[in-house]
Amino acid sequence: MIRDIAFRLVLAGAAALAAAPGGARANPWLERCFDPEAAPAALAENCRRAVEAGGLSARRQAMAWTNMGVGLAELGRHGDAIAAFDAAERADPGYAGLYVKRAISNEARGRVRDALADFARALELAPGDRTALMGRGAMLLRRGVADRALEDFRAVLARDPADADARFNAGLALAALGKADEAEAAFSRVIADAPGDADAWLERGRVRALRDPRAALADFDRAIALAPERPAGWLARAALRERLGDDEGALADWRRAFELGAQDPALLERIRRLGG
Repeated sequence: MIRDIAFRLVLAGAAALAAAPGGARANPWLERCFDPEAAPAALAENCRRAVEAGGLSARRQAMAWTNMGVGLAELGRHGDAIAAFDAAERADPGYAGLYVKRAISNEARGRVRDALADFARALELAPGDRTALMGRGAMLLRRGVADRALEDFRAVLARDPADADARFNAGLALAALGKADEAEAAFSRVIADAPGDADAWLERGRVRALRDPRAALADFDRAIALAPERPAGWLARAALRERLGDDEGALADWRRAFELGAQDPALLERIRRLGG
């Protein structure tokens, strides 16, 4: 699973700005608009009221409109969210945070070209910004453009080699590009830094499955031990066990994945074929 950015990354900085002298006093809705604990509907409504109450600088208007968009996007109303982000741009075109958020909603609406333009604008305003690079890289990777995605993840790692999410995503991109050795090394580094990262064990196992199936099984075992409630580990181990001729073990894993909520019709067919 690709490690993506979160909408609410903008709110921590916004809260600090709202707390600046005179901010909340001049506009009582401002602090509520920048509350990271607010439910999406409340966030959108509080920010609407903050904008309507007035008395905001151009930057604060842009931040309020952006947070309104965040709330609307979290409600699945990406069209309305984009309209809010557009208003933020009109208020302060130099506010980099709005472009990353609008990019996410544009992608959700299938407007990939617009999303790419937004990420590019964010990076013009804030060169090397981690959120924009990670967001663009994740979007590109989802769309199969692994080489360009890898460039973004490597740009993040150039600034912070300890960024585990960037290294994990780089591993996914490398695997998609068929660079198994480099992908395995990336996941191994994540595991070395965070031995409890079940996803890293799972993805390293997938990379190893064709080259070293026994090592892959050990990785899948560890992924399942760390996150037994997730079907993905059981599915991966079942497929490898079946390939290795362990039909009994594969059947047990297929069944467990089904019990955990995996509903792929091919899964039921495998269970029936193996006598389940």
